Amino acid sequence: MPRRIRDRLTYANVTATLALFIALGGSSYAALKLPRNSVGSQQIRTGAVASSEVKDRSLQLQDISKPTRASLAGKNFTRALDCQKLMAQVTGRPAIPQAGLVVTDKFVGRYGEPAVAALQAALERAVQAVLRDPQAAAATAAAALELPKPMIERSIPFSNLVVRSASAARADLTALFDVLAKEDPRIIGGRQPDDRFYAL
Repeated sequence: MPRRIRDRLTYANVTATLALFIALGGSSYAALKLPRNSVGSQQIRTGAVASSEVKDRSLQLQDISKPTRASLAGKNFTRALDCQKLMAQVTGRPAIPQAGLVVTDKFVGRYGEPAVAALQAALERAVQAVLRDPQAAAATAAAALELPKPMIERSIPFSNLVVRSASAARADLTALFDVLAKEDPRIIGGRQPDDRFYAL
């Protein structure tokens, strides 16, 4: 054995190499010795296969248990409520903002107000891209949201995606905060936000 190789032989190297051969040998043995289609429901432990191991759209109706199929048979699934319509009834405003981009004084101090405007512009472009191509948006978002692509794609038209600056949405936000404050002023920190909240 050449000296160079012998000098590199350590307990860790030998153990790792043996483990690799055993692992490869074991899997090869299993692949060679198991007859085709010999693994069935009897050999798979309950709960051993999760949804992450099932390829999208690979299951068929017959793969779903009969009781589950029976419970779903003939049922139409509809949206239970539309938050925008409900909030419009409560506040009297046609649209209620449901999310917001908040930046800290530290962020503005470090990057400047143009960076805040750039973030707003990027959000506006992103929403337009999502609305223009829901299929591509769903494909991009599926992994991060851990939801099936078709579900995301079908929900986009019902999501009322709009991006407005805080100053443009101020009247709607004030109406929403008024409703919340009537329930409990602590929800909005005891008072309506000041002008700094609507900086953009």
